[in-house]
Amino acid sequence: LMLMDAQGIEIEKPSTCDIYFASMGDDAQAKAFELTQIVRSASLYAECDVVGRGLRAQMKYADKIGAKFSLVIGDNEIAENKANLKNMQTGEQKEVSLDENFLSQFYDALFDAQNPAMI
Repeated sequence: LMLMDAQGIEIEKPSTCDIYFASMGDDAQAKAFELTQIVRSASLYAECDVVGRGLRAQMKYADKIGAKFSLVIGDNEIAENKANLKNMQTGEQKEVSLDENFLSQFYDALFDAQNPAMI
């Protein structure tokens, strides 16, 4: 490491999770899987629960992996096709749709979080 540092070689930092989808229930878990795939197909880092944790444990895990955003999906969110996207650093929440517009809305939130002076 010291040799690499002396040669000016930077070690790439591991990427942090862009979004963590927390789910409550089978339908919500299926939607979380679907959204995870959509986000990953856009070359972003997304995770969702695969071991059946409770909501509190899922949110602890999202914090542990350094997720930039989280989105909780339950029966109400499925019924309304909307959920609150939470910026994990600021706590700010924004309602987003869970349809084909989700990725666009998530890109906007990522951009706003990275460029707060432009808001």
